[in-house]
Amino acid sequence: EAIQLLHSMATVNPNGTPVYVDTLMAIASSEAGALAFEESLRNESKLAQQALNALNQTETDAALLLRYNAYAPDKAGPLIRRILSEQGPEMAFVAWFSLLPSSDAVGFAWPYDPKFLGGSAPPPFAWNVSRDAELQLQGGLYASHSGRGKQRIQYAQQTILLSPGLYTLLVEMDGKVERDAAFFEWTVTCLEDGELIGRLPVKSLD
Repeated sequence: EAIQLLHSMATVNPNGTPVYVDTLMAIASSEAGALAFEESLRNESKLAQQALNALNQTETDAALLLRYNAYAPDKAGPLIRRILSEQGPEMAFVAWFSLLPSSDAVGFAWPYDPKFLGGSAPPPFAWNVSRDAELQLQGGLYASHSGRGKQRIQYAQQTILLSPGLYTLLVEMDGKVERDAAFFEWTVTCLEDGELIGRLPVKSLD
């Protein structure tokens, strides 16, 4: 009943949203309110999603957070990044993997979503695509750069976990690159210290 009242109040008086979100967070953090909060998430309540976004920053019960984020895995990025920062990449990956659709979990391999088809999994273990690039409807990543200026633009990034060993980076690209102009480059760096492990400059395309 309290959650229903909060939704009604948010409709009548949107200016009170921060107070409603705080109240909803308190309800969601209580054992008695968990099921009702889940129902709001299931119904795609914007107020519930705002509360969940805030809980992802403050709540310490990881199991409860993963339970809630299962209703909106595409918005769980802040939670995964928080676990990555506080507990390291292994624990962050375990939490991220628990939110994957079963169809993606079966036969999982790196990189995730190699054909840039998009999906519900959040970064950093899925592609984080910048505003300078876009996913194509048929799959693939489109990026364009005028070459002006000296800035480096990062179009897509993904954190992957690899055991020590030898690996081959195989990339399929097409398009146009002007001779002696700016070029595209794939790089692999260490997550902890940013050390460059490997690079694949792409200076010609057809």
